[in-house]
Amino acid sequence: MDQSFADRLARIQTTQTPEAVTGGETMDLIGSTNRNTLPSMQELYPTVKHKTYDQKFKMAIVNNLILGLIWMLPTGYAAVNFLPVADFLAGADPSDQSVLNIRVGLGVGLLVSFGLFYWVGREALRDLGKAHGMPASLAIGGAIGAVIGVGPATVFRLFLEYSAV
Repeated sequence: MDQSFADRLARIQTTQTPEAVTGGETMDLIGSTNRNTLPSMQELYPTVKHKTYDQKFKMAIVNNLILGLIWMLPTGYAAVNFLPVADFLAGADPSDQSVLNIRVGLGVGLLVSFGLFYWVGREALRDLGKAHGMPASLAIGGAIGAVIGVGPATVFRLFLEYSAV
């Protein structure tokens, strides 16, 4: 007599046959059909397979390459076009003091960025041959970003200087 209701219902359902309902479905003892059932949670949110260490390592290297590219591309562009970038950041009608402040701030920002890039490059050279390679991928991405940031601006400036002849 100490059985729960669910145990008794399950025992009763095993002895009873499902009833046929119109539409070709079957109804169990308590009157439920599969007509309006929702998909299981596993179907809605399937379990993602865990990445292996090798996959995580490769993803980290690619992410560091992209981060280095994103970091150094504007740094290289701002270094080559220092005065136009400072004038752009100063606004439409700046005072001489605000232009000076913008140039000092931009110069300090560039020094910090290049100093950090130097540190990352030094760490990359120090870690050559080791298993992780993270500073190297960040340094390579940064070098590519700096070349891309400097390259098109320099070519465009040379084109403007020599086409006005």
